[in-house]
Amino acid sequence: MKYKLILFDSDETLFDYKRCAREAFSITLSYFQIPFLRASYFEEFESINMEIWNDFESGKILHSALYVERFKRFFSLNNIELDAKQFNAQYLDVIGQLSYLIEGANDICKALKKYCTMVILTNGFPSTHYQRVKNSPLSLLIDKVVATYDYGYAKPDKRVFDIVFKLYPQISRDSILMVGDGLHSDVMGGINANIDTCWFNPYSKQNTLAVLPTYIISNLREILPIVLAE
Repeated sequence: MKYKLILFDSDETLFDYKRCAREAFSITLSYFQIPFLRASYFEEFESINMEIWNDFESGKILHSALYVERFKRFFSLNNIELDAKQFNAQYLDVIGQLSYLIEGANDICKALKKYCTMVILTNGFPSTHYQRVKNSPLSLLIDKVVATYDYGYAKPDKRVFDIVFKLYPQISRDSILMVGDGLHSDVMGGINANIDTCWFNPYSKQNTLAVLPTYIISNLREILPIVLAE
């Protein structure tokens, strides 16, 4: 067996972030009695959100600032007068209760449980991801959730991976695999940490970065033969 420890990204790798986010966004707007005036509201927010996350992973904005800043920008764009901090707190609470999984996530984790240890390594907000995992079938399968926010670093910083290595000192780096949908955060992070990487690419996105994952898969079930290979 080639790998003994699998590091999974969370959003869009195991959890269906887009479905969770869209539902949480709609619920939170309703909570603050803001009518969903345009179908493009969520797309506008998601565009801002992705831009800010890219800035964060490039070191242009602090982790602690991005959560509120994304709603500040969205409210400014749509002339909505609302406290972004309060809105963000409610949004995070709601999204933490939504645990929709990517197709095949539960099945592959069940299969892998027989052979290796699985850890979720996420740049997302800690309480959101702890609650999400707790509310999902993965709670019985995942060994730990490591939220980089708690340590002051974020993928692709290799120091994030050093934290995991210290948690599992008995497992050598050549027996560890990073699996995620993010070329910059997950694949580059794994490469920085000198471990093998698996790019989960279900939509056949083009690799626009100068990073080469060890493996590329389009379905999570493809991980099992990779892990079991000699």
